[in-house]
Amino acid sequence: MAVLAIDYRLAPEHPFPAAVDDAVSAYRWLLNNNHEPQNITFAAYLAGASPRDSLVAPIYGDLKGLPPLLIQVGTAETLLDDARRLATRAIADGVVIDYQEWPDMVHVFQHFAPMINEGYAAIERIGEFAMSEALDNELENSVMDLRDTMLGRDPYTIPLDEIDVAQPALFQADAFWPFFDRLRKEDPVHYCKESQFGPFWSVTKFNDIMEVEGNPRVYSSADGISIAPVNTSALPVEMFIAMDEPKHGEQRKTVQNVVAPKNLAELEPLIKERVGTILDSLPVGETFNWVDRVSIELTTQMLATLFDFPFEDRRKLTFWSDVATTQPGPDGLVKTVEERRDVLLDCLKAFTELWNDRVNQPPRGDLISMLAHGEATRNMQPYEFLGNLMLLIIGGNDTTRNSISGGVLALNQNPNQYNKLRADPGLIASMVPEIIRWQTPLTSMRRTVTEDTQLRGKQFKKGDKVVMWYVSGNRDEEVIDQPYEFIIDRERPRHHLSFGFGIHRCMGNRLAEMQLRLLWEGIMERFDMVEVVGEPVRSLSTLIKGYTDLPVRLHPKKVA
Repeated sequence: MAVLAIDYRLAPEHPFPAAVDDAVSAYRWLLNNNHEPQNITFAAYLAGASPRDSLVAPIYGDLKGLPPLLIQVGTAETLLDDARRLATRAIADGVVIDYQEWPDMVHVFQHFAPMINEGYAAIERIGEFAMSEALDNELENSVMDLRDTMLGRDPYTIPLDEIDVAQPALFQADAFWPFFDRLRKEDPVHYCKESQFGPFWSVTKFNDIMEVEGNPRVYSSADGISIAPVNTSALPVEMFIAMDEPKHGEQRKTVQNVVAPKNLAELEPLIKERVGTILDSLPVGETFNWVDRVSIELTTQMLATLFDFPFEDRRKLTFWSDVATTQPGPDGLVKTVEERRDVLLDCLKAFTELWNDRVNQPPRGDLISMLAHGEATRNMQPYEFLGNLMLLIIGGNDTTRNSISGGVLALNQNPNQYNKLRADPGLIASMVPEIIRWQTPLTSMRRTVTEDTQLRGKQFKKGDKVVMWYVSGNRDEEVIDQPYEFIIDRERPRHHLSFGFGIHRCMGNRLAEMQLRLLWEGIMERFDMVEVVGEPVRSLSTLIKGYTDLPVRLHPKKVA
């Protein structure tokens, strides 16, 4: 990376706007020498004696249309309040911002990199920010032609070192299975040198995934949990699932009571009532989209209850979740990364209004109130708030919703199991976790290596990305008997990876299972069969293994 350092003129010898003029001249020189503006990153240490001109103090200017912004400030910095004001103003003007407060650090602490670890770490974060923005530009301009290179090819004819399983089109076509079969057999810890998301390691076997997930000290969540670099999600959000201890545990503890056994017992009658209302409204004998009428509706109603979100606007929750987890593109919900950013900023704005309402009221039992009043969460910065919101929305939506759809599809693909269920509806209890294993709604999670280590003889370097493919581990023949068979009366139905493992295990797993159980109890009371009458339409995502359309027809329960 080339660097241009500007020795600009300073006041009082050279009054304002001399310094600004010098900076503009340097930028024009770069443009005149064939440097594209999207490939230029500006870096500066900012200070001053309460300047008011917007060219010197951006908090007084219009920031709309600026490129992504990184702000690093120490909590012992004299100008800390100004940094916070700038971040707030940038967010209000729609700027993508990564705001970082470094505990106990002083002004220009980055200059002390030779003497303090924080200085080194801050400079590394600056480099990561610049490089990830450069990668975003490449992705947005379609410079990389690596997105669909596997689709339609026989995985056994591709050289191992060329296999790239992180391609959304593979998952949308449900064509990824043989790729993981080969990797589990021949190269269970596999290195992909080139992908649209950069280089990464794939961990494909059940016990190896548990080893990685069970060692958060070496395999960190702090640099992101999805295979995409942090900024390719359009906003640099932070969430407690993408944190290490102790911050992870402190923030998780704030909200986990919402799914405590006592609260689940109180929610069960409400869920059962809603299941009945939804199922009784369905058109028997007519074709309709099960995903929209049942899967989305039930989970979205539950989400609105957990957040105490306006019930009439509940479908916004699903929309925000879908935008956050699927790829922008010509056929996507949003076309560009910028459009995705705008949608997620709308989400942040809506929830900020609810936050401001709840924070001024006594603590309540909904998730927003818990976050607003929690010791570890009440001082969250806006994007951290958004990150935790998206985690809770996606976690409360996608696992349940796609397991509801996946369960219907699995029973139709395995009619002997549907017959077994009709003969003994008591098997619903063991069928529910088997559906979740079979579907594996969350395909994977990513970790970052914090120190040089190895797994199965493969050498990981500090900073390497390691992707744990749950969707592959749940088909591991060495751990799960007949993993490609859908068996509703398995002896150990909960022995799967769909909820993760260790400190990051999904805290809402029992709520998801309860919703599925109550739904299937309602289905079996009313209908002889939910028949799939067309091909499912799957999500374009490497993270969420889900559906957007599942055409079905209901058959009424036969009278004895």
